[in-house]
Amino acid sequence: MGDNLVEQIVQCRPPKSANIMKALMIVLCVVSLIFILIPYVGAFLTAIVIVVTVFVFRGFHYEYEYIYLSGELDVDKIIARAKRKRMASFDFNRVELVAPQGSQEDLRLSHNRYRTYDYTSNMPDAKVYAAYTMKDNEMVKLLFEPNEKLLKELQYIAPRKVIL
Repeated sequence: MGDNLVEQIVQCRPPKSANIMKALMIVLCVVSLIFILIPYVGAFLTAIVIVVTVFVFRGFHYEYEYIYLSGELDVDKIIARAKRKRMASFDFNRVELVAPQGSQEDLRLSHNRYRTYDYTSNMPDAKVYAAYTMKDNEMVKLLFEPNEKLLKELQYIAPRKVIL
């Protein structure tokens, strides 16, 4: 059970600031249409603004993929279901604690200042867990949303440190 591969995809909701950015980009596109009357430069400027707007809109549609294998959790960000970016890798063989966020165990360790990595869906009803583990020789706090299979694997390698 310790060397099983566990993959999980978490669909993410864009932050609230995304709506403001989308509205600004739409206004910018409409304003750039006025410049289309200027020969050559106007059409080029309008095309650039539209292309940038498309890329900005695509960037707000993303999901996280958790890949767990042999005590290592890799987190990838998949943007618009087309582009994959490795966000971080965490060593769970040296985990200090994995507990639901806001639980007594989590609050016991959260008084210290840790570098926090947030790879959650931003959904209000999500079951978020906090993991305290080593990354680059420093203790970090990882916020993520593991499913039951991933929690069972984590509990297998550190049974006393994973709180369900």
